Amino acid sequence: MKLNAELVVLSACSTGQGKITGDGVVGLSRCLIAAGVKSIIVSLWSVGDLSTALLMVQFYQIFQQGVAASVALNEAQRWLLGVTKTELSVWLKTNERFFDATLKINLRRRLHQLDDNAKLFHNPRYWGAFCAISS
Repeated sequence: MKLNAELVVLSACSTGQGKITGDGVVGLSRCLIAAGVKSIIVSLWSVGDLSTALLMVQFYQIFQQGVAASVALNEAQRWLLGVTKTELSVWLKTNERFFDATLKINLRRRLHQLDDNAKLFHNPRYWGAFCAISS
C-alpha cells in the first residue's frame, strides 16, 4: 500500500511501540514509513487525555504556520512544560471550541485549586511521550 501523506499523528497511548526483531522495531510507525509517509508523531507510553488534548491543539496551531512537524512538536511540548495557570486560562478561552465539555470541566476544576503561577504540566509524563519520526 502506498500512502501520499506528509504527516500522520498517532496521539493515542503507546502508538510508537512495536515488536523487537532482528530487523529492529516493527510496528505501525515502520509500516507507515514503508508506505511512504514522510513524518509520523507517536507516543511511547500511556498519555493522559487532558494533557494530550492541550499538546495536540498547540502542536497543530504551530504546524499550520508552516513549521516542520518535529519543530512544532518540540515547541508545543516546551509550551506545555512551562505554561502557568494564568496563561492556560487565557489560552483555554481562546481555544475552547477544540475541547468537549468534560475536558473543559476537568481542566477548570484542576485550575481552580492552583496558585496563579503554578505549572500543571511541568512533569515530562504529560508531554515527553511524544516523538517525531521522519523518513
